[in-house]
Amino acid sequence: MNLKTLPFRLLIINDSRQEAQRLASMFQNSGKPCRAQHISTLEAFYKTLSEQNWDLVIADNDTLALPPVDAIRAIRKHNSDLPVILLSSDEERRPVIDGLKLGACDVVRLDDDQHLLLVVTRELENKKQRKNARTAERKAREMKQQNRHLLDRSKDGIAFMQDGMFIYANESFANMCGYTNPDDLECVPLMDIAVASNQDKIKKALKHFMLESDSKSENILVCDINSPTGAIIRLEIELHHSQFDDEACIKLLVDAQAVNIVNANNVSASQKAHETTDIVTGLFSKTQLHNELTRLIKSDSEQEISHAFLYVDIDQFKEKVETIVGIDGANDVLSTISGFIKEHAIKNDYLAKISDNAFAIITDELHLEKLLDTGNVIAKHICDHFFEIKSNTIQLTASIGITLINEKSLDAQSVIIEATLAIEALRKQVGGNAGNGANLFQPEEDDQSVLISTLQKALKDEQFKLLFQPIISLRGDDTERYEVLLRMLNDAGEEISPSHFMQAAASMNTVSKIDRWVALETIKHLSNLNSANTKVQLIATLSHHTLCDESFIPWLGVAIKATKINPSTLIFQFQESEITQHLTAAKKFISSCSSMGIEMCINQFGCALEPLSLLEHIEVEHIKIDGSFSVELQENPKNKGALENLLKELHRQNKITTIPFVENASIISSLWQMGAHCIQGYYLQPPSAAMNYEFAEEG
Repeated sequence: MNLKTLPFRLLIINDSRQEAQRLASMFQNSGKPCRAQHISTLEAFYKTLSEQNWDLVIADNDTLALPPVDAIRAIRKHNSDLPVILLSSDEERRPVIDGLKLGACDVVRLDDDQHLLLVVTRELENKKQRKNARTAERKAREMKQQNRHLLDRSKDGIAFMQDGMFIYANESFANMCGYTNPDDLECVPLMDIAVASNQDKIKKALKHFMLESDSKSENILVCDINSPTGAIIRLEIELHHSQFDDEACIKLLVDAQAVNIVNANNVSASQKAHETTDIVTGLFSKTQLHNELTRLIKSDSEQEISHAFLYVDIDQFKEKVETIVGIDGANDVLSTISGFIKEHAIKNDYLAKISDNAFAIITDELHLEKLLDTGNVIAKHICDHFFEIKSNTIQLTASIGITLINEKSLDAQSVIIEATLAIEALRKQVGGNAGNGANLFQPEEDDQSVLISTLQKALKDEQFKLLFQPIISLRGDDTERYEVLLRMLNDAGEEISPSHFMQAAASMNTVSKIDRWVALETIKHLSNLNSANTKVQLIATLSHHTLCDESFIPWLGVAIKATKINPSTLIFQFQESEITQHLTAAKKFISSCSSMGIEMCINQFGCALEPLSLLEHIEVEHIKIDGSFSVELQENPKNKGALENLLKELHRQNKITTIPFVENASIISSLWQMGAHCIQGYYLQPPSAAMNYEFAEEG
């Protein structure tokens, strides 16, 4: 059969089987043969999705047995690339808008077959292009892996350098420099391993190469290297302009004939076995799991089949096991758990140990309920078992994330990430660090219509509230500062963060109205505090809409005059990126606020390429560093150079600096040594409805 006439696979959802047959015949008669199936219940729809891949869904908007909204949610739950076309008997525009917001790719008037044919043709072509794009991306990733493999195995010494530091070196290059492990050279400056007498020559050669050489040229650099053994090795290095991981860099190439390289490739059979199998559990290793996932993703996309992936994460394993019974005891626990997993696995399941406290299962089973049942059974088995290790009785729980490996899976890492997101969602549901169950990965639903409706009601009924999080001084300042945080309330009284509704507010042109509500409520709180004679400053975050709103400053002046607050107790905060994008408006706004005695703060500071250049154009009193700096410092205390240099320059300009996201006590001493003025985070106090932090205790 000609490929162009291959039938597409169609699911039809409506209450009339006769109409489904008519649609299938219409496509056949129009030269678009289809393999159609009529679906009338949600259970049948789930079963059909699990059994094979489909190209398209056409659903009647008025279907009672299986409402289209349920079908779209089921598709999202399966994480399938399956476009839905809705048919509507209503000739108004509203069903079209509602259908698109629901997640349909288009809405067509019922019985308008010519329009439907055009939409179907377009969506089938779109799906084909998406599939081609995913295939191209997979091939590009495979090509990168093959190139990396060739680099790793090359007998020539090859390294890549950026900003004077090695970002990659193959084994041959490392051996030439006297190192046995290429990782020993990663992030090491070339100057650190070059002999002192060569360093000036190397600097000049690299500078000349970068400034005066074009991308096609190459230079020869002869330099002497200090090996770890104390020997000095002379290398003749070719310099080339290149790219590594899509970043411009310098490639260093050393001819294999120029240096005697010790053969380090004699790996014993037992070592090779350890590379493929986990020695403790006998399951496949993490490396083998990645290889298997990569193979399945490629074969599944080509053969249009699917698999499921279960990520079994043992909750709080380090705290409950390793710290109590040590590594040997932990291995005994892992060996027992691997036995549970083997017990509940079915034939042909692929079992692996993916980390110190996690396992993985790849299975042919695709029925979601059965997958969840399997996950919950494994979790229950682990929870019900009492581990007797070194006179200690330990009870554990497991969180199990499940996702499907199908045509939408890009690579092994994306599959693992989806499963871990399912685990995070499970733990969030139970409100702790232990999920003790299984959960299926589901992409976030874009339920924009519900959000807009909630926002409209909140604006009408003022269903907003303010929370306050203290900002603590490390320098003995007795000012009590709080950041003002906005929350919207839904009908159930649940708090919704601005990150979830501000985009909807922008589409409704109501951000400025919300900003004014925040500003006015903040001023009211300050008015009440002034009467109590407390020394407080409140920091309110506003958007770029207010930054560009020329009517805001006059309105603000009236509000301050009416409440008689001291303007210096009010601080307005804007994001660094918004000020940069609206610099002219920001200058005018900041100047007006300054003349009124109101202080300013730049939030999320430090992410621009040259963040300090912004301060050449505007004058602000406060700087809140972007939270990524503190997160990085907490993860690795040695990575403090960038933050330290940034703070040093800000303090030179007499800025009051605040470090957010302080989640534990470990970094406070480091921040104090760096000279940070203030800290903020959940470790000190989470946001609350009252300003009740005991600043005196900190003093």
